[in-house]
Amino acid sequence: MPPAVVAAVVSTGATAVFAQNFAIGFLAKTFIQSAVINFALQALAPKPSIPNIGGSFQQSHTVTSRQSNASRKIVYGETRVGGPFGFIKTADDDSKLGMTILLSVGEVQSIKTIFFDTEELTLDVNGRITAPDKFTSGNSKIRKFTGSSSQAAPDIDFRNRYNYPQNATLTDVAYIAVDLEKTDGDSFPNGVPNITAIVEGRKCFDPRTSTTIHTHNPAVIIRDYLLDADYGLGVSSSEINDTSFIAAASICDETVALRGGGFEKRYTFDGVIDTANTPKSNLEQMLTSMAGTLYYSNGKWSIKAGAYVTPTVTLDEDDLAGPLQINTAISRRDSFNAVKGQFISPDSDYQATDYPAITSSTFETEDGGQRSYLDFALPFTQSSKTAQRLAKIALFKNRQRISLSAKFKLTAFQFEVGDTLMITNTRLGFSSKVFEVQGWALNFTAEEVTVDCQLIETNSDVYSWNAEEEDFEQDNTTLPNPFDLVAPSITATDEVRALNQTAISVLIVDVASPSIYAKNFEVQAKKTTDSEYTSLGIGASNRFELLDVEDTVTYDIRARIINRLGVQSPYRTGQHQIVGKTAPPQDVTGFSVNIIDTEAHLSWTPVTDADLSHYHVRHARETTGATYSNSIDLAPKVSRPANTVIVPAMTGTYFIKAVDKLGNASTNATSQVAIIEDIKGLNAVATTTQHPAFSGTKTGVVVVDDKLKLKSAINFDELTGNFDDAEGLFDGAGGNTGTTGTYEFDNYVDLGAVFTSRVTATVNVVRVDYVVLFDSREGLFDSAVGTFDGDAQAFDDTNVELQVAVTDDDPAGSPTYTAFKPFFVGDYKARAFKFRAILTSTDEQASPEVSALSVTIDMPDRTIAVADTASGAGAKAITFSPAFKALQGIGITAQNLNSGDYYAITSKSATGFTITFFNSSNTAVDRTFDFVAKGYGEVAA
Repeated sequence: MPPAVVAAVVSTGATAVFAQNFAIGFLAKTFIQSAVINFALQALAPKPSIPNIGGSFQQSHTVTSRQSNASRKIVYGETRVGGPFGFIKTADDDSKLGMTILLSVGEVQSIKTIFFDTEELTLDVNGRITAPDKFTSGNSKIRKFTGSSSQAAPDIDFRNRYNYPQNATLTDVAYIAVDLEKTDGDSFPNGVPNITAIVEGRKCFDPRTSTTIHTHNPAVIIRDYLLDADYGLGVSSSEINDTSFIAAASICDETVALRGGGFEKRYTFDGVIDTANTPKSNLEQMLTSMAGTLYYSNGKWSIKAGAYVTPTVTLDEDDLAGPLQINTAISRRDSFNAVKGQFISPDSDYQATDYPAITSSTFETEDGGQRSYLDFALPFTQSSKTAQRLAKIALFKNRQRISLSAKFKLTAFQFEVGDTLMITNTRLGFSSKVFEVQGWALNFTAEEVTVDCQLIETNSDVYSWNAEEEDFEQDNTTLPNPFDLVAPSITATDEVRALNQTAISVLIVDVASPSIYAKNFEVQAKKTTDSEYTSLGIGASNRFELLDVEDTVTYDIRARIINRLGVQSPYRTGQHQIVGKTAPPQDVTGFSVNIIDTEAHLSWTPVTDADLSHYHVRHARETTGATYSNSIDLAPKVSRPANTVIVPAMTGTYFIKAVDKLGNASTNATSQVAIIEDIKGLNAVATTTQHPAFSGTKTGVVVVDDKLKLKSAINFDELTGNFDDAEGLFDGAGGNTGTTGTYEFDNYVDLGAVFTSRVTATVNVVRVDYVVLFDSREGLFDSAVGTFDGDAQAFDDTNVELQVAVTDDDPAGSPTYTAFKPFFVGDYKARAFKFRAILTSTDEQASPEVSALSVTIDMPDRTIAVADTASGAGAKAITFSPAFKALQGIGITAQNLNSGDYYAITSKSATGFTITFFNSSNTAVDRTFDFVAKGYGEVAA
């Protein structure tokens, strides 16, 4: 089967290429679908010579003339334009001359300024000429029509004066109606002036905003011309690849910094399209405004703006399906080292003007010292700076000498004309060398489908205004010596992973080399104490791993290159000490506290460390300035994978850290403050305060300066050595702190009966480090816990745990207490309470220091209300069931009293009361009454 060319190209530049042979196809799964070429493509086939914009081409656009066969013009962007007379006639008395001058087909944005010859006119609101003076004689008027589809014909005076057709609205044509009045001296002694206008051109649909607007954007304008069925190419909207047009339009609108200062848009379009030219000729000229490429592929027109596209795909020998041909030759006829030409300059009354020539002494030297110009006309460019940039692009693109023709596998199917890709080829010495796709075709055989590509080298500096000629010498290729290899670079890291539910440390070695011959890497590693290396593998990958390495151990690493010829580079060596599981786990994130009654519901985002063991939750009573080290354990171990826990609700700061399997904790504690509002309806019935005397029973603890702390493990006078050689604080006995101690409260709390009570503790604690000098620390420097400067705010090696034991018995007798258990706040059913504090430290040089220690027992408010009780003709005893802890008051309401009746209450207590009703004769009588009793506490059954 012959090859199917799938891209028709219209491009601009020194070597514009246009494919005459069209076929459209695309690969759909495993078969080919094709479409028939329509007339729009055939319209591109003729190619007349491109006119010189400095001659009659531009003059015809700024000259108003009588032409019976004048072609239609389309104004895009903004330019000065004349046009043919659509109508011209004198009035019957020969005192007036009326005419219409056709400026553009299609609706334009506006007709701005009118010129008579080179004179700019001033018009009043009615269109009457008010300046300059030589044109103000009589009552001459000019009316503007922008080509709206709903525009009306000139006014009735104009129509009647010149017998102008009543229905000649010239819909979709922008024009001016000129009404010139003569006077005795003939206002125009030199004849009718050349009448031109500055026109803001045709409105175009912008696919970026889905709006029809006036624009200077070349991509949007070319899209409009392609879709124009009357004067353009007449393609359907389904044949437009709007994604490419949107991308190109955005590139055109990019801001470019100018060498002399200031900014302008990268590409703009301003000028006149002559429908007398073929669509192909017009498109070729239009594309010069954006250094663009237009092509027809897969049934759609696509466009590329002149901008460098950073490639992301590399093709190498494995992607080739056939031979690769390279061509570095270019004919003398097609080679040039300087560019000159003309553009349309508003500063020269929109006439063709030479832009500064772009020359290159470097290229001229390469070409034997003979300057060779490309005459590069830019009919739709009005900025001298843009013209120079476009000329420089043409010059630099021409110096890209290396082109390739290759047959690729279907990995090249993803590309389109104008795309960039990288080629890596060992034989040619290409390492990710950038090429641009100039041609693309599918080939079909019985065995395979392949892609033919024509590529030409490119460089990002082609499109850079600041680039200099020397920048392109770097594209020249010199093949390196395959026997002279440089060792690769090495980067070593380690990480912890879970393997069979076990955390292991993994040594990771990343290698890299700029050499085009780096086919394979060989990587080895060993402990520094070993003599034999272990292979991590040989392969093309850039990453190698050694599993289950030992934490804190230093490993020697070496790596080398092996090329396709089997040649080996020298080894690159390095070392890496494994951190592994000794690294602290991540800080906890997403920590939140939700208070529900007496419970604090804590939740957090799970830590992802493979060697995570559990979470440690602590609490400090301070709401500001609290620190992790000066807090106490609340939930010492919340095992993974849990990420929630319920703890007592207390005002203060909740802290959490993650702890790994080696006991390493997060570097920073995460905290949340909770403020519990005072619970109304609670009544303090008992409080036991131990500070500052701490007169209870002490085991392994001491009171120093009204603060409770752990006792030294040895007496001060048992220390050996000189007195002033002792380390640490004087009362710290050289830092030999005990590991645990117990303080039992000085007395129990007896409620007198079994009640359900709310018990709350208050503990103020700080961590005291007895050895505060850096050089007083024992052990290895890098074994010390915490930060370098001794800040102990992150330590959790001290703790105070409050415990409670309860009994229902009389504590003064022979009570049986429960075992002690930890508490912070909670509801307990008991008569008597015993409390104690357990102080602990895992650092013999630090101790918890308690400055405040108290427990409060509260009971809630309680109300009993009873209605319609008969007293009987005597004393009525009321018993509260269950009894109050304390009665605060009774309210009585009688229902059937007679005049003079009254009642008396006796024996009022927490268990009940007695009431008797009397008549006026002081005789006990039967009456009905309601009562309400209020107190607190409830004797348990």
